[in-house]
Amino acid sequence: MIFLLLTLSAGLQLDCKTECDGDHYCYLGQCYSCFYFRKQWEAKIPDFGVLIGKGNEVPAYSCQNDTEHLDELQHFLHPNETGFNQTIYVGLKYQCVHYARNYWIQKFGSAFPDVDTADQIFNLTYAIDYGNGIYRNLTKFYNGMSNNIKAGDLLIWNKKQPYFPYGHVAVVLDVQLEVEIPFITIGEQNYDDLWDSNYYARKLKISLSNFGLVYIINEREVNGLQPQEKCKDYNGSADDVIIGWVRLNY
Repeated sequence: MIFLLLTLSAGLQLDCKTECDGDHYCYLGQCYSCFYFRKQWEAKIPDFGVLIGKGNEVPAYSCQNDTEHLDELQHFLHPNETGFNQTIYVGLKYQCVHYARNYWIQKFGSAFPDVDTADQIFNLTYAIDYGNGIYRNLTKFYNGMSNNIKAGDLLIWNKKQPYFPYGHVAVVLDVQLEVEIPFITIGEQNYDDLWDSNYYARKLKISLSNFGLVYIINEREVNGLQPQEKCKDYNGSADDVIIGWVRLNY
């Protein structure tokens, strides 16, 4: 009987990691519901405009889909903030597009044109260089069809209900392809509104093909995090939503 129980226990531990879906997490060979952990986590999400992290020194803020600050949402950077001889439109505070555009302004002195929804960024062909007023070409890479990804690229999500009705965009902060479990780190706004670290919003899983092609999955790489951190990903939110990434050319 003892041998049988040990065998069953070992079987649970082996199966757990593959059987626990996005609404459960695996701990010591057992699957546990995400319900209570998710409620505790959501209660910690800060109010509109609260600093939630800095990706490569570019700050990100909580959005909360706020409706009480509509008169404050248009955000412009003035010449004394950028060093450029003009006022620059950043976007609506503190949407995902706002963080992506502000990152490029702060790091590259450039920004992509206005868009209605985040997924439209993938089809843009140029960005404006505010240092000299010229246009910079953009290159797009389809998810799973390239091994060329680097920090500063914009990761683009397609429109998909219910999680991405307007698409989504995040900034690639770091790329780790040579480690045992490949991943990228990203900075973003208006996704979780609570970063996993002071320095990045999430680590995303990467699947590498035999040819080294990169396929990024909208699912946390939880290596190094507590098992229940998986609960921050909703079941189904990882399904075929990342179109690819966009790069500013110099």
